[in-house]
Amino acid sequence: MLNAVRDKIGHVSLGTRAERYGLRARPKPYYLAIERGLYLGYKKPLSGAGKWIIRHCLGGSGYTVRTLASADDFSDANGTTILNFEQAQERVRLSSKCSSPALVHDPKSLTIAKVVTYYLEFLERSHKSARDARYRANAFILPKLGSLDVGMLSASALRTWLMELALAPARPRSRANQTQRPAVNEETQRRRRATANRTLAVLKAALNCALREGRIKSTPIWRGVEPFQNVERAAHYITPEQVTRLVNSCEGDLENLVKATLYTGARLSELIQLTVEDFNVDFGTISIRQGRKPRHILLTGLGLAFFSEICANRCGTDLLFKKKSKKWYKSRKGSELAAACLRARIDPPITFAALRHTYASLSTRAGLPLELIATNLGHSDLRMVRVRQM
Repeated sequence: MLNAVRDKIGHVSLGTRAERYGLRARPKPYYLAIERGLYLGYKKPLSGAGKWIIRHCLGGSGYTVRTLASADDFSDANGTTILNFEQAQERVRLSSKCSSPALVHDPKSLTIAKVVTYYLEFLERSHKSARDARYRANAFILPKLGSLDVGMLSASALRTWLMELALAPARPRSRANQTQRPAVNEETQRRRRATANRTLAVLKAALNCALREGRIKSTPIWRGVEPFQNVERAAHYITPEQVTRLVNSCEGDLENLVKATLYTGARLSELIQLTVEDFNVDFGTISIRQGRKPRHILLTGLGLAFFSEICANRCGTDLLFKKKSKKWYKSRKGSELAAACLRARIDPPITFAALRHTYASLSTRAGLPLELIATNLGHSDLRMVRVRQM
């Protein structure tokens, strides 16, 4: 029996986060032998932190399996619900003496982590972007709620989690040991609450998806948990006169990128990936192939003339927008656009996201149908278009 298990185990390293990150997600755990008949397992999910598993062979084909705790893949170990590799090994040794058939892990238990995993798989099957949902799940949902059984979920626990999320300091964006700063003003507090609301929406979407698929039989208590009110900032856009000043204040390739945003309503991440062949002069469209929602953007006469000019006599595989003959990156956009806003006397400075709001406002003034504006922006309904007009 021991040799058979070893054949399945192979050689795998679980000691560090980097080693576990490189493992392929799969239903069966990766196992390491602690002693004869006793194994520490690591179950790698599609998203979120992995789980430490204990497997105790009872002889013949019998064994017990149960979950110990979450791995410290995204959060620091606390010695109880989150364990590092050394703590998990020690827990296996301490638990081995009391292993019995009663400790067999119940595969039918439905945790928040499983619900989120099913939801991310649903998004990918439906050809929808799971990037934001996966990030919010890994950062905010799974570390606190991942191991909680759905049947034990309560409205009060959700409200407590939501409040703690809104009061938590901002996550560091650079160095791993960077000190996190608490919310010190009303604007920062508004942003934290808005982030908490979006994360709550992801969790509710995952739970509702499981409810529709029949995985959850209990009453959907999460529907009674309300998000924070009055935390969404009104859409920021600029007037036609400010648009003219901004374009005149832009220099070089930045001017083309700003014009493209105003003519298409596309996201910056979509524009910087466009190639010359994505422009169809016969149909007057720009094809968005890589982005949150692949689509064809129908251009107006001014947009058609603009793209015809910048695509003239160029190879079809060339990137449409470059910066000094190099590819644009999203991280380079802020400083140059902010400098152009300063020269154009636009305060507060506009962002590329707000230029999408401006596109919606200008297109409405020009009499374009709301359905066409929504399609060009990559929205599935008209509600977001109406928000951008406010």
